[in-house]
Amino acid sequence: MSRRGAVRHGPRRGVGVALAHPTRAEEWRGMIFWVALAAGLAVGWVRGGRLERLALVRVRAVGLPVLAAGLHLFLRLWRGPAPGPGLDAAASVAVYAAMAGFLALNRRLPGALPFLGGLSGNLVATLAAGGRMPVWSAALGRVPSRVRALLLSGGLASHVAMAHPAGLTWLGDVLAVPAPLPADVVSAGDLAIAAGLMLFLAGAMAAPRSRPLRPSEPRR
Repeated sequence: MSRRGAVRHGPRRGVGVALAHPTRAEEWRGMIFWVALAAGLAVGWVRGGRLERLALVRVRAVGLPVLAAGLHLFLRLWRGPAPGPGLDAAASVAVYAAMAGFLALNRRLPGALPFLGGLSGNLVATLAAGGRMPVWSAALGRVPSRVRALLLSGGLASHVAMAHPAGLTWLGDVLAVPAPLPADVVSAGDLAIAAGLMLFLAGAMAAPRSRPLRPSEPRR
């Protein structure tokens, strides 16, 4: 990768500062998904949907997202001494593959395809940066200073700073969330995942479509 798009891997001694407090270090992440969740529930309610209908949604291979969540948590809490880009990339592929398999098996659900597309984009960006999600340092203006310092020094477990996006790293976290929303930096894939989440909630809350009766079929 050119110097213009160089990824700052930084020092990785032992478990590192961020790994000792992984949730504190990355607590600023994910507000966009909470916004999407609230928007999906609101749209579903406005359209006459009911929250209890979410429990009636039939999904396949529920164990795959559970596996993905377990792998993600494991990697945040323990990554071993200096695992290196190869292991980072393999671990990222394992997490994304579990979620992609789940979405592919449930592709008929509302929002599954945008969710899968966003997930794929994030995976491509992560692999292009050696196994951690690249974050454009110029977009970190509103991010808490302690998190920004950890990111620029290579101390975050799942993200790595880059001087400037180049090539496939443009699919990384390059979009700064504007005020008054909470500080965050997101990717195009994150936006697609948020859209998929919103579509799923709004669609799953809706009343099931009734099948039109044939002329010879009696009404119930």
